[in-house]
Amino acid sequence: MVNKTLLVLGITLAITGCANVNYNPPPSVTAMPTDCANKMAMINWLETQARIPKNPLEKDSDYEQSRAYFRHRIWHVRYVCQPV
Repeated sequence: MVNKTLLVLGITLAITGCANVNYNPPPSVTAMPTDCANKMAMINWLETQARIPKNPLEKDSDYEQSRAYFRHRIWHVRYVCQPV
């Protein structure tokens, strides 16, 4: 009986934990400085993040907002780090 209860509790926690997945960029990423010496690495990483597919449980507005952030950062890095 106790094992069944623990199993149900574990499954419930796993399901609710997965439902709260959020792909919005963490604050440490939003505060990331523009490093022109590593421009290509930054752009490649940002493009990879922008291509992450939408989580079925994520709101469309949240998904579009996070993708817009990554596209903006790509533009910003390209603009700031262009050769003089």
